[in-house]
This record gives sequence, C-alpha cells and structure tokens, in this order.
Amino acid sequence: KRFSLSSLIFIFGAEITALLHALRISDERNLNKAIIATDSRSAVSSILKVSDAKYTHPWIILIKDILYQLHRRGTIVKLLWIPSHCDIVGNERTDALTKKA
Repeated sequence: KRFSLSSLIFIFGAEITALLHALRISDERNLNKAIIATDSRSAVSSILKVSDAKYTHPWIILIKDILYQLHRRGTIVKLLWIPSHCDIVGNERTDALTKKA
C-alpha cells in the first residue's frame, strides 16, 4: 500500500509510520500471524524498549497498544530487522519505491 508523508517528517517518523500501517493492515485483515520486516533498527529497538511513556514517541506508544491488542486477540506478530542495502530483492524494491514517493 502506498501513502504520502508530510515533507516535515524525518526518517525515523517515516519508518514508524510504515510499521504502524503494517500493523493496522494486519488488524483489519484479522490475520492470525504477521511478520513485519524493516531495515530500521532504531524503530524496532524503540518498540521493544521498555521506557517511561512521557519520553516515548507517541506513535511508538500507539504501535505498542496495537501490538497488545493483536496479542490479546491471539495474533502472533514478529518484527524482523533486516539490514539495508544488502541485495535483498524485496528490500531493494522497497527502497526504490520509497525514492519515487
């Protein structure tokens, strides 16, 4: 799915927005299992980190809430970090589409 972002958004914001959309799609489709791959180590680390909510990006809090709701419903979600620019076909295609957007 393709969507536009504000020109004011930074890379981290774009990465977590993409993860948020992937989780929403998983929720809308009532998937039993979802594997979400990203090359953003910082986004995955932020999601997995236990931290005080007042110091956490609001979208990370939203992502954690959605993950919790999916877990309660029985959906298994795995976040998979993959290194960028390593000739992984899907990742290279995603990078190319990102540059076009």
